[in-house]
Amino acid sequence: MISFNIVDLNQGSDEWHLWRKSGIGASDASCILDINPWKSKKELLKEKLNSNVGSFQNQQNITPAMARGTSLESAARVLYNQQRGIIAEPACVQSKNYPWMIASLDGISVDDQICVEIKCGAKNYRSVSRWQRPADYYYAQMQHILAITAFQRIDFYSFSPGQSSLLLSIERDEPYIQRLINAEAIFWDQVSAGRSPETER
Repeated sequence: MISFNIVDLNQGSDEWHLWRKSGIGASDASCILDINPWKSKKELLKEKLNSNVGSFQNQQNITPAMARGTSLESAARVLYNQQRGIIAEPACVQSKNYPWMIASLDGISVDDQICVEIKCGAKNYRSVSRWQRPADYYYAQMQHILAITAFQRIDFYSFSPGQSSLLLSIERDEPYIQRLINAEAIFWDQVSAGRSPETER
């Protein structure tokens, strides 16, 4: 039985930005666990409570490295599909069990019960090449996705032009997922209650 719904949205559209604020996305997971080096849980809560949403506003937060990664993602997905011998396509998914759990997937093959998280940054590539594992904040992101999909593993595909692509298979970590769901449920209760970051001091 499929544990999630596929939401018909174009990633990057205004509707997509609004949808992202309607729940907790995969990239939010590390913030909630306080392991995101760029954004705190308090900052994330403020974002979720802020009603100002629009493509122009979100474009202002995109760094050159992020823009480069996005531009390379399609090419990386083609190579990944060739290497895996599957057809994984981008999709937006929402948990049936926890409707506030959402994710924008870089690629998913429902028939093959596999999805992929693609990273195209040079810094990430060097790190994965050296340590043969994703950073902790990416691990949280992928376990969030596995919590939604109920899949047993997710591929982590690190791509850098001119280099051999790196493919890691990340297994489902059930104890981690349960801790993550509990932390996200508490956080979403705060969002639903309309609390401001100041009340959490």
